[in-house]
Amino acid sequence: QQQYLLPNHRSIATTYNNLAHGYFAQGKYDECLIYYQKTLELERSSLADDHPTIALTYHNLSTAYVGMKQYKQGLEYAQKAVEQCRK
Repeated sequence: QQQYLLPNHRSIATTYNNLAHGYFAQGKYDECLIYYQKTLELERSSLADDHPTIALTYHNLSTAYVGMKQYKQGLEYAQKAVEQCRK
């Protein structure tokens, strides 16, 4: 996809998100976080600041951190998800 689409194309973010979901389902949270972060970067550069999809990605990051038992980071991203929903 990257060779045919612009670097911040929404389809690339969707692909990263799908990869993250797969890693999450396997309990591979380290790999999952990498792709959720890439998803977030692309979403923040290509979507409106108040887009609800960004809140969902923050939530996904939160659940991945909780899966790793890193509750402080999980809480931080959960709070970001709530803040994003309020925009």
